[in-house]
Amino acid sequence: MIWDPGIRETIGVSSIADDLILQMAEVCGSCSEISDEAYAEVAFAVEAAVADAEVAVASSQESLVLLAARAIHGLGYRKAASRLYVLGTEIVRPTEWASLGDMTVWVLDLVRLAQASDLSLEIGFRRTVLGVVDTIAYVWDDTDGVGALALEKFMMPAAAGGGNRLHKRSRRDELVEMVQLKLEKLASGRNWTAVPKVITAEL
Repeated sequence: MIWDPGIRETIGVSSIADDLILQMAEVCGSCSEISDEAYAEVAFAVEAAVADAEVAVASSQESLVLLAARAIHGLGYRKAASRLYVLGTEIVRPTEWASLGDMTVWVLDLVRLAQASDLSLEIGFRRTVLGVVDTIAYVWDDTDGVGALALEKFMMPAAAGGGNRLHKRSRRDELVEMVQLKLEKLASGRNWTAVPKVITAEL
């Protein structure tokens, strides 16, 4: 148990736990592995840690989400922790593009992902990208695979080498192809009737 049920009487009323519970329920709600009680336990633990100054935490929502994700992982809910980490910190975020009509485009910020994961090798970066695609696959279940994934701010870790513009374009195309193949495998395994399209967004 990571949260003392009586702690709220000590720290008083705070929106931290309430906001976190709502966010966890929204992001992790379809994870059958985690219960509503676990959401509350994690949220109140983060709230208590901040109140007791047990951790040095910035006031940003992202910092609180990171604490919650670590706590969820510590409880053994790895899938839910991954979802909260990726979506709660907006490494992946939903958006709409007029050129694609009403289709929701999920944008994967590659620079933010590399920085958050502290990656320095290209092979590790590629594996992490595929792991993120696995984590967010459920977002296309309701649309039966209809949708798009945009790879934003394309880059490769510095250790992978700089290279000229043609080389960088080749590596970008390789990454796009790799992610598209991953989505095709997910579509087959999840019985989607369509496969999300991979596009690039150089923003």
